[in-house]
Amino acid sequence: MGKKNGPYKKSSWTSDLGRLTEKGNLKNGKLDGVFEIYYDNDQLHTRGNYREGIPVGLWEYFHDSGLLQRKTHYDEQGVEGYYFEENYHENGKLADTGYYKNAESDVQFDGLHKTFYENGQISMRCWYNDGQPLGDP
Repeated sequence: MGKKNGPYKKSSWTSDLGRLTEKGNLKNGKLDGVFEIYYDNDQLHTRGNYREGIPVGLWEYFHDSGLLQRKTHYDEQGVEGYYFEENYHENGKLADTGYYKNAESDVQFDGLHKTFYENGQISMRCWYNDGQPLGDP
C-alpha cells in the first residue's frame, strides 16, 4: 500500500458538530505545501509551508482576533537560522522587529532590534552581536 497523497484535514469534535482545526496537503505521507491551523473561533492561527514534512519559508502567526501576531522564516532544513522577525501587538501595531540567529542552545538577537509601544511609537533601538547588546545606533 502506498503512502497517502492529497488533501489533509483535521477536525475537533465538540458536541455533534465538527470544527476544522488544521488543513494542508500530503505528499508521500508528509505535509507538503500550504498548511493552516485555526482557533476555536475559526480564525486563522498559523499559516506556513511545508516541503516534505519540513517547515520552510515564511510562517505567519495570528491573534485570535485575526490580526497578525508574528512573522518568521524557516530555512530549507526547517530551522529558524538567521532570520528577520516581526511581532505585533493585539491592536495590530508593530511590537518589535529584529534579526535573530539560532545558536547551539538558544535563539539570540543579532543586528538591529527595535521595540514599539502599542501606539506605534518606538520605545527602544539596540544593536546586538551574538546576543550581546552593543548600544544605541
